Amino acid sequence: MLQDEILIYLENQTAFFNFDDVSENFSAKDISQKFRIKRNTASHHLNQLVEEGKAIKINTRPVYFLHKRAFEKQFFPVDRTNFTSIASLKKLQPVFEQKRDIFSLLIGSDGSLRRNIEQLKTAAFYPGGGLPVLITGSSGTGKSYLVQLLYQYCLDQELIEEDAPFITFNCAQYANNPELLTSNLFGHIKGSFTGADSDKAGAFENADGGMLFLDEVHRLNAEGQEKLFTYLDQKVIYRIGESKSERKVDVRLAFATTEEIVTNLLTTFLRRIPIQVELPDLKDRTKQEREELVYSFFIQESRKIQRKLQVSSQVLTILKNSQLSGNIGELKNDVKYASAKAFARQHDQESIAITIYDLPQELLQYQGAQEKINREKTIVITKDTDLAQLVLEKRASQKRIYSTYEKLLLIFEKIQLRTLAESSGIEKMNQEVERLFDYLFFDAEREDGQQLLVYITNHVREIFAQIEGFYQIRFNGNSVYAMSFYLFQRGSLRWSTDDQHIQNLIQDLGVFLEEKYTWFYRYSEKIVEMISQKLDIEFFQMDIVIFTLYLNSLGVQLETNYPRAVIIAHGYSTASSIANVANRLLAENIFEPFDMPLDVTPKEISSEIKTYIKKNNVSNGLLILVDMGSLKDIYQYFNEELKVPIGIINNVSTQMALSVGETLKSEKELDKILKKSMTDSKTEFKVIYPNVHKEKAILTTCLTGIGTAYQI
Repeated sequence: MLQDEILIYLENQTAFFNFDDVSENFSAKDISQKFRIKRNTASHHLNQLVEEGKAIKINTRPVYFLHKRAFEKQFFPVDRTNFTSIASLKKLQPVFEQKRDIFSLLIGSDGSLRRNIEQLKTAAFYPGGGLPVLITGSSGTGKSYLVQLLYQYCLDQELIEEDAPFITFNCAQYANNPELLTSNLFGHIKGSFTGADSDKAGAFENADGGMLFLDEVHRLNAEGQEKLFTYLDQKVIYRIGESKSERKVDVRLAFATTEEIVTNLLTTFLRRIPIQVELPDLKDRTKQEREELVYSFFIQESRKIQRKLQVSSQVLTILKNSQLSGNIGELKNDVKYASAKAFARQHDQESIAITIYDLPQELLQYQGAQEKINREKTIVITKDTDLAQLVLEKRASQKRIYSTYEKLLLIFEKIQLRTLAESSGIEKMNQEVERLFDYLFFDAEREDGQQLLVYITNHVREIFAQIEGFYQIRFNGNSVYAMSFYLFQRGSLRWSTDDQHIQNLIQDLGVFLEEKYTWFYRYSEKIVEMISQKLDIEFFQMDIVIFTLYLNSLGVQLETNYPRAVIIAHGYSTASSIANVANRLLAENIFEPFDMPLDVTPKEISSEIKTYIKKNNVSNGLLILVDMGSLKDIYQYFNEELKVPIGIINNVSTQMALSVGETLKSEKELDKILKKSMTDSKTEFKVIYPNVHKEKAILTTCLTGIGTAYQI
């Protein structure tokens, strides 16, 4: 059909679309010439594709048409199909551009597979032809697919030529025939063995300049592994029958195995493979990744059978929660089976409904299927469905958070460019954050995760209590719940940008808020640090930005209005001992100790104090109790622009600490605290001399002998 042919042509051309130099290939005139049809006929078909949501129309002169799905895959999602200009289309480009390398297409590339991908990139870029890679993991975890992506990545990064070969060699086929293995791997010369009628190149030579993938490498016997040593060490091979004529080949090597490597591969062989990547089983992947895998397989099936799929909530829940021994491979087959069975029943229907009756029966026996099965909503998938858009649609809250990040950066950029007043910009940023939290509180769906929300809230409450004790502050009562809702809805949302301008903008916004709202920024940093240790969430700079703006809008209340106090003393635990006793007797954590080595200088001590000032609220002043005379001179190293008063007391003792602590609790002016403490802790002395006298004794004598004296 002509219209389908035009759509395919548009798809191919859209891959080469350039915003700054739009080709005439996208115009109705050019397309009509390409297909040798009248221009109005071409326009008719193109406009019909736009109405069906398959093409994008840009109403310039000339009018341009793009393949919608191909454009979104190459650039970014669009919310409509008609645009007045190239600029109006480009306006939809998100602030945060996702990483576009081939690995970003891999589900879990920013999650459970992140470290694996970092390892593969390390291997790819290593000078001299890269490093050999060994990929381990259970059957069906995607080892072969990952190697194919590594090869494509090397092509994209121009690490190998565009026509570089990719050769797969399955070692299992030759497990019982080492001679045949050697021949197929390294080649042979004519007459080297019976049947060698001519010279033959092996897999190594065939892969020269590209990549050689040895699958099931554990099936190589010791001799086979040893024959790889020469190449790994010297980058040369010998064909069978050649003993002196070495052949130099340039091959990137990748190995894969399902077996435990220590017992199945020679230690000397393993030592020559510095990059070893272990892929997780399906059950160890995150819930979000399992969900995305299910969606992606159904999208593939929709394109295969060219029908719309309606997948029931029960099917989605069972598939993503089932513990499959065959991992991703088995999950893909189960989706294919269910789609095929449903299609067989409804092959005359435009929309295919997939229900639990289409699933393999054994799948219903898995433990995952015993959970509540109505947590999902039925989803509709077509051949044009985009996985990224589907995931965002399923996670409206994450999309809203993502949008807020963008809006905050756009507002801040206007402040930087001075097209928006700072005060107005800050007000707008606060309004955006308030709208976000209002949405998360009142509009976002959360009925499907109450247990998780309770779990997060309990941890956040505990963390806030610790921070309140540490900083001697009191958060607004809504803070715990607000942060908990944000973390719950944000989930495992991850984003990144390769755009240096955006990276700088994020960094500058953080610095701006740190200077503007120093303490709220400090509190936010501490919250993020402690939550990271408790919950399985990776934080970004924008999270600290959100928290800072929100806490600033709520404000905090100081629990005490008296100055902070620290004790500095030389020795292993001198300051700690004094502070511990004083705090216990005062029934309050007033003093923070700094134990200093004997050889520390006053300048180094002042540096510690300045760090303490930066991390703690000392707006009411700071008292420093020091032990030796030299420490009283540390004030000369403080910055002249210091904005808080500091009092320094020399010759600290437990009695002095108690006196200062008692005075602190009833007095807030530094000079009065110092004077009263000095009065209360005056040094007294008394000399005690020993008494000079003889010890008392009883002298006994007896004329009759020692017996009587002994008795006395």
